[in-house]
Amino acid sequence: MSEPLPSKESTHKPGQKLINSNVVFVNQDALIQDVVLEMIKNNISSVLVEEPNGQIVGIITERDIVRKFTLLDMGDKLTRTVSTIMTRPVAFVQLEDFREQIVKLHLEQRIRHFPVLSAKEAKRDNLVGIISITDVARFYMLEDKDRKQAQAPAKTTSKPTVGVLTSTRSFTNSYVALFNKLGFDTREVTDLHQFASDHNAEKFTLILDMDGYADKDIHNLIPVAVKAKFHLILTTSKPSLIPVFKKYMDQERQEIAMKPIDISYLSWLILNKWHMPSLSKK
Repeated sequence: MSEPLPSKESTHKPGQKLINSNVVFVNQDALIQDVVLEMIKNNISSVLVEEPNGQIVGIITERDIVRKFTLLDMGDKLTRTVSTIMTRPVAFVQLEDFREQIVKLHLEQRIRHFPVLSAKEAKRDNLVGIISITDVARFYMLEDKDRKQAQAPAKTTSKPTVGVLTSTRSFTNSYVALFNKLGFDTREVTDLHQFASDHNAEKFTLILDMDGYADKDIHNLIPVAVKAKFHLILTTSKPSLIPVFKKYMDQERQEIAMKPIDISYLSWLILNKWHMPSLSKK
């Protein structure tokens, strides 16, 4: 049993990073049980068989052990030598076009493990590493994923936007500070009629705090707000306002939030239930 192949400097060819340089060599007289233990120890699925002069003459894979091992007599399976079950000749591929060779050999001969050579002679000194058909499939999938990502239109990232309409500057400042901490772009609304007219067809959220408004103002504001197409959150500390609002309420896009405000619920409502985009800048 010999040490794993030392890693060689990469030439940065496409897909070469998937070539496994952790290759273990054994001689033809090694016992099957020792090879199995070595494969487990190094977490590898194949070993190469070499002669004393470094010539690579065979390969043993997990598939060889599973399929050929069962054909041996029960009494001495583990003490047989690797020459009993190794595959020969070895299907080598050359570094300069290993991907194409691997695909061809796999399709024609169903071979799954391929030692990669940097020169024609099949000797240990010329071995770059070993690659499996699974590695190649993974490489092509990653290539395809990268290509699709490169071709996909760039996604724009922007903050979700909420409009805030209150009766006082202090109320507005409180909402702006609170939602800005959560990563929202918070806009102050001063004229609901104009705002509803400008953004009637857009999907965004307006927070309308009814506290501090006179009764006549409340009865003027609510119909305008609920008829607009945007989503609406009515906040108040007065339970008596709830029946007034419910007369007009659209439960799919409008919500009543009693104070004190549960900001985590409002955030979930806007971002997850309503999936709010950013407000268009006018």
